[in-house]
Amino acid sequence: MRDVGLTVDPDTSVCETSPILLTASLKTPVATVRYQWPDGSDGATFAVAKPGLYPVMVTQQGCTYLDSVRVLPSGACCEVNLPAAFSPNADGVNDTFAVITGCSDIIQDTELLVYDRWGAVVFRTQDLARGWDGRVRGEPGLMGEYTW
Repeated sequence: MRDVGLTVDPDTSVCETSPILLTASLKTPVATVRYQWPDGSDGATFAVAKPGLYPVMVTQQGCTYLDSVRVLPSGACCEVNLPAAFSPNADGVNDTFAVITGCSDIIQDTELLVYDRWGAVVFRTQDLARGWDGRVRGEPGLMGEYTW
């Protein structure tokens, strides 16, 4: 394959709530340029909402060129929330204190610690999917304020 100047956007990042548009172009396009993206679409642009590797095949005057763009998850759009309160009374509603996020797959090296009012650690986890159920050393904790 010879280089005819197929260019695609450089590797980039995306938030699933804000799709981006990838663009492919040739330095010397002619009227019969065909594009093909992973979903079969044939325009010069392609909307992307999720991280991944997106190849594009371009056909011009009987020659086929291939390039791709790697789209990474964006840490800038990762929201992390923790509740202001919870009620660990086993009623099935708001029973655990946990990190609420949709991006646990890109967050690394995490640790959640909960302290009692004297500064003693009553709960510790490095697993974002695991929340505190209000127990302290296996027994229901006292009602009150805890720091995380």
